[in-house]
Amino acid sequence: MKEKIISFDFDGVLTSLKYVKWFRLRRKHGEDIVIISSRDNTKENMKEVCETSGLEKNKIFLCGGFMNKLKEIKKLIDKNPDKDIIHIDDDVSVKDFFDNFDFDNLEIQIVK
Repeated sequence: MKEKIISFDFDGVLTSLKYVKWFRLRRKHGEDIVIISSRDNTKENMKEVCETSGLEKNKIFLCGGFMNKLKEIKKLIDKNPDKDIIHIDDDVSVKDFFDNFDFDNLEIQIVK
């Protein structure tokens, strides 16, 4: 079984109590977790995301736009070819974009 990295979007995912509980459970079990969000990298946004998630700043990627978020997910895939990447998002456009490629180590989960 390959190691995995779980990537969460922030808005729409970690702003929902249901997914915050799942996120915390994954962290408690020692999962490798990152946040990749379209939010701008401002002090206010970074502070809110860090406080909400409890993650270190180097595990949080506030990308400042949708296309930058997609690029950051792609970088995560490229840097970790030996790991499975699971990205959890509420925007089906993310899944639609990555469905155009054949990444063996990527799974996109869309939540509502």
